[in-house]
Amino acid sequence: MKIEQISETKIIYQRRIGAYGIENKNLMTHFKAWLKTHQLLKDDAVVLALAWDNPVTTTPQNCRYDIALTVDNFDTFEQLDASSIKAGHLKASRYAIFTIAHTEEAIQQTMQNMFADLAQAGYTFNPQQPIIERYAMKMLKNDLCEICVPIL
Repeated sequence: MKIEQISETKIIYQRRIGAYGIENKNLMTHFKAWLKTHQLLKDDAVVLALAWDNPVTTTPQNCRYDIALTVDNFDTFEQLDASSIKAGHLKASRYAIFTIAHTEEAIQQTMQNMFADLAQAGYTFNPQQPIIERYAMKMLKNDLCEICVPIL
């Protein structure tokens, strides 16, 4: 685990509202296909999966989940016909970063253990920011991804 200050980031994204699960994976597949179609999934691309809500404190049908692409500006995006794609910003925040194997098992295990790992290291979770799965194409080539947990 390392600590990183993630600066404000411009993103284009699709949102799904509902219980976390297989539909989130389907949204990722759909969004990545859209990115490929529009030639936006390049070697330096960074795709984010943003879990905004805690399903323990938010009813499952109200949980927000975004799949996003980080962008330098919105100029290229504005030229595309993308009614289901939105533009926005991810606020700057401090995160604990877990670099893990890009497998469902590793992601699930990290999600199960991350709060205990944070507490053991003396950090407090920041519920005002999303938990982020960060998929940098350069890391994916090495079968790695990152789970970014917001901290106070």
